[in-house]
Amino acid sequence: MRRLITALALGLTAASILSVAAATAGQPSRADDARCRSYGLAPGSDGYAKCIADLGRDHRSASTSSLADAMKARTDANAAQAQAQMQFDQASSRANLDALDAQVAAAQAQAQQQGAQAMQDSIPH
Repeated sequence: MRRLITALALGLTAASILSVAAATAGQPSRADDARCRSYGLAPGSDGYAKCIADLGRDHRSASTSSLADAMKARTDANAAQAQAQMQFDQASSRANLDALDAQVAAAQAQAQQQGAQAMQDSIPH
């Protein structure tokens, strides 16, 4: 399940980066075009070209930030999993030690009983 979530997160991030790259490599997106036109810039003008380039840079920056956030989330998840595994291992070790202590105590009690029985059997009646 964890691998599926990671794969989906990385897939979505990669798709986002590819869509931004495709939009900035060719024609501007409709939203970017509309935004630059709303500033009164006409397609083909230097101002329009700069506006589209600036928006593209903003998109790439946001994608890079999203990728960094996804990588940090993955690192945090790995750290949390390692911590949980360590706690589980410690609990298992404690449980195993407790079980061994119980076995030793039972063996000691049995040995004491057998020793007491042997002493009682050695007393002449």
